[in-house]
Amino acid sequence: MNLSKTIKRIAQSILLAVFLLVASISPAYAKEGEAGLTVSPMYQFKVLTPGTVEPGSFTVSNPVNNTETAAYELTIRPFSYDDEDGEVLEEFEGHSEIVNWINIEGETSGTLAPNEYREIAFTINVPENAPTGGQYAAIIVRAGTSQVGPISETIEIAHLIYADVSGETVHQGEIDSVNVPSFLFSGNISGSSSVHNAGNTHSYATHILKVSPLFGGEEFYTNEEEPQTSLIMPDATRYTSVSWNETPSIGIFRVVYTVEYEGKTMEVSKVVIVCPLWLLIVIALIVILLFYRIFFGRKKNK
Repeated sequence: MNLSKTIKRIAQSILLAVFLLVASISPAYAKEGEAGLTVSPMYQFKVLTPGTVEPGSFTVSNPVNNTETAAYELTIRPFSYDDEDGEVLEEFEGHSEIVNWINIEGETSGTLAPNEYREIAFTINVPENAPTGGQYAAIIVRAGTSQVGPISETIEIAHLIYADVSGETVHQGEIDSVNVPSFLFSGNISGSSSVHNAGNTHSYATHILKVSPLFGGEEFYTNEEEPQTSLIMPDATRYTSVSWNETPSIGIFRVVYTVEYEGKTMEVSKVVIVCPLWLLIVIALIVILLFYRIFFGRKKNK
């Protein structure tokens, strides 16, 4: 068989396999669920003084697009937070005592008809010996259950309270790591970081991602004017990722990712290659076929 015809048939087979692979991928659509109760605002920040009573409130609403009356009940829990390993830290040592200081005024349960709302009022009775620094709690609105196939789920939404008890507040922390992958088969160019808060109250880290052409020119993407911020709780480590959501499927880019936290800055600059796996396979096969042709062509000439 003619060698050129063999190479042509192999190349056609590769292209056909790639086409079938792409054609077999169909988009998945999330099923729109029924609207549930909403909380507004979702959180609030407070500065507390020992020996005082601080008022607060938020609103629970049953949206107009709901078709049924919703029952709910209120509970107070320690703030729930995921650490770097995904473990839920439900009680920060010394930072969840506020749960015992909060009193909800009026009934702690009720019903809301569609397009109806209720203002939930509460007070925070700060003791004289309250520890200084951050205190965190969540007022939970439990709104019944939702049936998804054979699985029954409890629907809960939360109003979060971030409080600082006045006194000696310590802001201290470290940027543990800043990373940018050098090669991507697919997905978005991103920078990731790990930041540890060693202080006694919450604080913020700033994350800036810049993506430029390899040899200079106007940036493809930057969030420098509106940096992404992450809230880090005391005695906790937080993992954060910033992505360029319009990353093309093929390209070579220069990426700079910068993290600023508690007066410290860590930056990483890398050349990032984006190339789909199927293209690498095609290129590898073409190289093998060319090598095969050259090797056996020389052997035939001899």
